[in-house]
Amino acid sequence: MFNTHIIIDNKGDIVQTYRKLHLFDVEIPEKNVRLKESDFTSPGSHVVTPVDTPVGRIGLEICYDMRFPELSTTLGSMRADILTFPSAFTYVTGMAHWHLLLRARAIENQCYVLAAAQTGQHNAKRRSYGHALCVDPWGEVLADCEEEGPCYKIAEISLEKLADVRRNMPVFQHRSDTVVFFISDKKFKDMCEVNPHWASVVDYDLVTPNLGTDVYSLYTLSLRNKLLAEHSVTAVTSTTTNQIHDVENSESMYVFGQAKVPESCVFYKTNLTYAFVNLRCVIPGHVLVAPIRLAERNRDLNDEEAADFFKTVRLVQRLMEKVHNVNSSTVTIQDGPEAGQTIKHVHCHILPRKKDDFIDNDLIYLELAKHDKVSPTTPRKPARSLQEMREEAAMLRKELEIMTQDSEKQN
Repeated sequence: MFNTHIIIDNKGDIVQTYRKLHLFDVEIPEKNVRLKESDFTSPGSHVVTPVDTPVGRIGLEICYDMRFPELSTTLGSMRADILTFPSAFTYVTGMAHWHLLLRARAIENQCYVLAAAQTGQHNAKRRSYGHALCVDPWGEVLADCEEEGPCYKIAEISLEKLADVRRNMPVFQHRSDTVVFFISDKKFKDMCEVNPHWASVVDYDLVTPNLGTDVYSLYTLSLRNKLLAEHSVTAVTSTTTNQIHDVENSESMYVFGQAKVPESCVFYKTNLTYAFVNLRCVIPGHVLVAPIRLAERNRDLNDEEAADFFKTVRLVQRLMEKVHNVNSSTVTIQDGPEAGQTIKHVHCHILPRKKDDFIDNDLIYLELAKHDKVSPTTPRKPARSLQEMREEAAMLRKELEIMTQDSEKQN
């Protein structure tokens, strides 16, 4: 059983659930004190992304979570506008820390904070503090329900004020690019390529607390089952770029947004679409499909181009699954900059998947988001040599020919 925070929309649909990460476990025999949530609930294992609502993006936390600022900061990095803390603080700790903690979380993350709270005497040993609060991003308490019986109050959430606070003191822009990360479990550490970096975040159900990991900073990890080879980003990138420049005069080049693709790296093409091998592969067999005409977004394709594009995607997916002997693929389009698109030319990533190729299956999307973001200080995927890409493209052309012949025989 989990202590779960649920968001329900105006249609009655559950749109997000968060399981409490931090359980309040206190046992002091000499004071006859025992409050252990772990006796009846299990901890959650991951942060969840904020929910888009008419009043802003709502981040989900629960009660004791407010004592762990990294969680709120993680939600802030996900662009949360409102942090929510349904709570049942004890009277003693509430008197000492309730207002301080909630105002601190609001100020440091420049978010509104909403904290519903139980109040009153539960039994002879337990009394809840109450004081349901609304705090603005400047730390001002907008509403306080005090502690005397059931109560509700109304406060105004102003996204204009929120934007003004963030504009006047842009703390998230000033945040260091390096996030301190500790992993105490050697086995887990040996399985990970750790690249500390403040990055975009998605939901991760990754590890359990006994691994000793910082669950709030898991988005800084590349959780592969095999480490990347060490490489010099500057040298590799420069060499490959120079190789591509050298072939421009000797073979045709396809325009791919702000980049170019040598014809020798293309393994399939129609009048409207082409498929080609990748400069930096998240996993072996990671290839791309794009329209020949420069179209930045999926919406920019005309009907004929769109039909041919997705027909090609299906064909190439079949090919890559056959070549790599798998029956699953990740097929995805990063359509627009907020979706992670870095090349301004709509394209589809096709990645043949094998069981346990990542510690957590959906971490492939994190890798996809950062595999082509290369800098000397935070090396990502190494660029492949032009020769390696040419050889793969030639192999795929042959395999596609065989697959086509086999299909024709069956028909």
